[in-house]
Amino acid sequence: MFKLAIIDDEKFIVQGLEILIDWKSLGIEVVCATTKTEEILARSSEFDFLLTDVQMPKMTGIELVAQVKAKNPTVECIILSGYDDFKFAQQGMQVGVSNYLLKPVDEEEIVNTFKKLSIRAAEKQQEQKIIQQQVYYQLLENPDEVDLTTVLPKLGAEMAYYLFCARTLPQLAANQQLMMQWLFEQPKQIGICWFPKTAANQVKQYLTLGDVQIISSLGQTAADFHTCFASLHEVVIFDESQTVIWEELETQTFDFVQALEQITKFQNLLIQDDREKPTDIIMAELNNTYTKSEFENLALLYVIALQQFAAHQNLDFHAESNKMAPQILAELNKLPSGQAVVDQLCQWTTEIHEQFHQKITNYTPIIRRVMTIIEQEYNQDISLKTLSHKLNMNASYLGQVFKEEVGTSFNFYINKMRMEKAQELLLNSHLKINQIAQHVGFQDNSYFYRKFKSHYGYCPNTVRKSK
Repeated sequence: MFKLAIIDDEKFIVQGLEILIDWKSLGIEVVCATTKTEEILARSSEFDFLLTDVQMPKMTGIELVAQVKAKNPTVECIILSGYDDFKFAQQGMQVGVSNYLLKPVDEEEIVNTFKKLSIRAAEKQQEQKIIQQQVYYQLLENPDEVDLTTVLPKLGAEMAYYLFCARTLPQLAANQQLMMQWLFEQPKQIGICWFPKTAANQVKQYLTLGDVQIISSLGQTAADFHTCFASLHEVVIFDESQTVIWEELETQTFDFVQALEQITKFQNLLIQDDREKPTDIIMAELNNTYTKSEFENLALLYVIALQQFAAHQNLDFHAESNKMAPQILAELNKLPSGQAVVDQLCQWTTEIHEQFHQKITNYTPIIRRVMTIIEQEYNQDISLKTLSHKLNMNASYLGQVFKEEVGTSFNFYINKMRMEKAQELLLNSHLKINQIAQHVGFQDNSYFYRKFKSHYGYCPNTVRKSK
């Protein structure tokens, strides 16, 4: 929300402008409404817009705008005046006035003026944010080539700053005395705050009490900023999508619930024609991990996905098909590098993809469509009845064609797929049994237990205990 300051030498005009306009609907908050120019000057860093009268006792609105813009050049200033004199408008343009409105001005004119200003200010903020993010990443790579005036616009002779890492934003944002800017915002962790040099000790105490890690020593010059920015790599990891605290990496746990979604997404890519997409997702995921345990968990995830897919499609996963996923991962870990592991997974993925698409060319188009739907929706309420309705076919005829081409009945095929996926997850994940049941399409845990025991001859608990 943008912040607005209002000043006029007539108190009733100030109150009227503050109350009569629905500023909130314009995305604007009135943070200062006063008749005192000294209050506006003291708080010039707090607002984005200034609405001022042109004739006031201590200084003119044009003089006020000039002083405010000297302190905060980004403020958009609008002057209200009862004088229809080009001289005032000309002087206003010289000091950077955004608009000049004649009294008496109606509500609609003010609303339309601030609507346009808000749109323009939002566009400027977005442009500035993009520019600044580019500058920050350039600082990490080539600090000596960056013009720091684009990063430190608030650094004057009387100001100092700290570069800090914060896990929580609300407490810091609530302090109106600190001028803050967030440098890396995914998540919002790295920021810089400006303050008068005389308040350095007070600010340091405030930051440390707020669970904030101060990265730099007290900064007062551009050279200091180069030094403290160079130290960021000792504290955090940067890439294009996130900022990660080094000390938090080893405490991160692998999210197996999210892993289930990833398995389904990956297996759905295997049934699509594009052979590059499945390997692209492996390379993207495994080349952006930071710890050995995270890398191994993700590699295990793709081994499970390939094993499941190959098993229920009766595809050849070479000698690895008779090994459990952790055993295959142990073999992969013997490879000389992480890249070699990625390459091997991509090779297996390409082979499985080619086998599957070679196999389904023998099916009629309608059964190819059925197989695709099963792969994508096996964990939903799917039956011959729902499929036949979706494909506008007779259910009995569809079941007969399916059995002739695939070699098993539809119900046996989909139940076998669900049980194989469930057993893999029982053996290779930390998911609870009820979570696995839901993932493979069973909302009733008792029914899942019965179907599992009927298929394998033993209970899910037996599999889990054998891990």
